[in-house]
Amino acid sequence: MRSEALMLSAKQYCAISNGSACTSKSYDPSYVLIAMGIPVDRIESSVRISWGPGSNKDDIINNLKKMLCVAKELAN
Repeated sequence: MRSEALMLSAKQYCAISNGSACTSKSYDPSYVLIAMGIPVDRIESSVRISWGPGSNKDDIINNLKKMLCVAKELAN
């Protein structure tokens, strides 16, 4: 699935982006992921997720489970 669909559907569970923080103004595929040899179609499906300093392990696990459910629904 395209990363944009997951970003829009899962944004309530974490901070989610389809690019690196340092190149947020660019829509080019990540140069880091390209250097790692990841194919462009997989890069276009990748996301970067993060949580704030107040998040605890249980919050992160629960939110990841919810995000996986969203991703499964989008894939169907």
